[in-house]
Amino acid sequence: MFVQPINAKYWLAGLSVEKDGVMYEAKIAFKGGEPARQAIAEHGNLAEVQMQYWFDWIFREFSEKRLMSTLNRFNAGELSIHEVSPQFRTVLAAATYGEQMTNQLYAAGEMPNYHPGALVQGWAVEQAFEQHLRPLLALPEVAAVSLEGGGMRRVETKPEDPDWFWTFEVFDKTDDVDPYLEVPIHSGAIATHELIDGVAAVMLPDLTDAAIWVTALSQFEDCDQLSTITVPGRGVLVINKTARTWGEN
Repeated sequence: MFVQPINAKYWLAGLSVEKDGVMYEAKIAFKGGEPARQAIAEHGNLAEVQMQYWFDWIFREFSEKRLMSTLNRFNAGELSIHEVSPQFRTVLAAATYGEQMTNQLYAAGEMPNYHPGALVQGWAVEQAFEQHLRPLLALPEVAAVSLEGGGMRRVETKPEDPDWFWTFEVFDKTDDVDPYLEVPIHSGAIATHELIDGVAAVMLPDLTDAAIWVTALSQFEDCDQLSTITVPGRGVLVINKTARTWGEN
């Protein structure tokens, strides 16, 4: 776990866990400097252990690489909807909702080809954030918390710290001059999806919804298709060096 000063007012603590080739990075912005370091470190170390358990469980439930994951056993007909975990059913319901919300642009499929995809990543990061990072905002020293992994990021900043902003970098590999789009976030969620010739990014209050919409946009072949639907929140779509934005970017 690293701890470093950012400026005269804020310090930043960071921790990470890795699972299934994905690095999940949590950050805690806090005030109080050196005197607050030990307390923040203790809370951060506990959050790190809790998140490791959580993402281990996500791997066992949803990994397509793990032969005996719940997802693979469900698709093989070895488990019925009544035999899976409540969390698995929650993701299944979210996938159904996502199909309706995006008018079928997002599609998870059905048995034996049910693959919720990035929805799982967004939902898993959102849940880890709510369970293990948001509670840290109750500490008087903590100003903001962030969790990022697999192109998904969820952040929250206390209203009394309006001068703290997180920055999310969207990499646009089609831009040879300035390939990084810096997106400031005070509170909310952003989901990104790298395309063969561009990138999609959607910013919404809820990371699960953002993951659904960014998956839907990844089906587009050109930016002009964006005019055919209404995508909520804020975002950017870049395809073949053409960019479209919506919301207040």
